Amino acid sequence: KKAISSIEEVIKNFDNHSIDMMYALPDQSKQNWLTQLSLATNFGLKHISLYQLMIEENTVFYKKGIKGLDEEKANELYLLTEDYLNAKGYQRYEVSNYSQPNFQSVHNKAYWLGKDYIGIGKSAHGRLKIDNKHYALTDRINMEKLTNEERAEELIIMNLRLTEGISKQNFYQICGINFDDFVNKDFAKEAVNKGLLINNRDTIKATLQGFMLLDYLILGLCS
Repeated sequence: KKAISSIEEVIKNFDNHSIDMMYALPDQSKQNWLTQLSLATNFGLKHISLYQLMIEENTVFYKKGIKGLDEEKANELYLLTEDYLNAKGYQRYEVSNYSQPNFQSVHNKAYWLGKDYIGIGKSAHGRLKIDNKHYALTDRINMEKLTNEERAEELIIMNLRLTEGISKQNFYQICGINFDDFVNKDFAKEAVNKGLLINNRDTIKATLQGFMLLDYLILGLCS
């Protein structure tokens, strides 16, 4: 009730709004998840971020024996979400983010596209390219130099999350390495044959099935 009340207040006072939702909860049914998605879309929220519950070792939930849905059922909810939100006019532009047209998260896309950014505040971090050299900023006075190869791996990790995938030209402009020369070509070809990746001259991107195996694809390409 408090969550719904808060959403109502936001809608009254702002034209642009987003909500974070978690799925694959213990024993969660398809109908339960559809009910929650229906609530969110009926409010007319412009942006929806969806996160699968993952219980990590040594956490309180793990020690209590709490478990999320198994992988197969969680994947079913992911696919159900895709169909439902598409029908409601939301476009998936990143593995876990959907928006109405023209309401994609500008600052998050900056991270995923590999643009420069500065973190401000405790535990914040950033990435900067200065004089054609890459730096990781872990606090206001510490700048750790990154190799072109390290930056290339980061770009694959972040860019492949996007529905539009990796622009090979943008990849080269940022890290100075040809994408097709950097990645594991045999793995990329195998992933394409399995229907997990779409690879052409200009871009490489994950399919819907590929998004459910994104960690596997990233590790394979960088191996």
